[in-house]
Amino acid sequence: MLQHLSFRNNNFSGSIPPSISNLSVLQTLDWNFNLITRSIPPEIGQLRRLKILRIAHNKLSGAIPPTISNISSLELLSLPGNSLSGMYLQTKDMLKKKKVKQMYGLL
Repeated sequence: MLQHLSFRNNNFSGSIPPSISNLSVLQTLDWNFNLITRSIPPEIGQLRRLKILRIAHNKLSGAIPPTISNISSLELLSLPGNSLSGMYLQTKDMLKKKKVKQMYGLL
């Protein structure tokens, strides 16, 4: 089963499909430095084993889905270089509880 998925720095375009939630054992998702557009689908919160989520420096916009806080295994969240909004209080709380050890582009 697929545990690590990296398309880092490939100039990929398009959006993150809601079917990303089908990768239920995924631990690393690294799509940094691409041309990914639209918003982060709320289904991303169903990736319960995800430890590293890097989707920085794309063209994402809209609100960060609160479902990200459902990912109890998340250790690193990197979203800078996008036009994302929301979730400030939830992410701050995640840091306080040491749920997420590293967070970029949100505070």
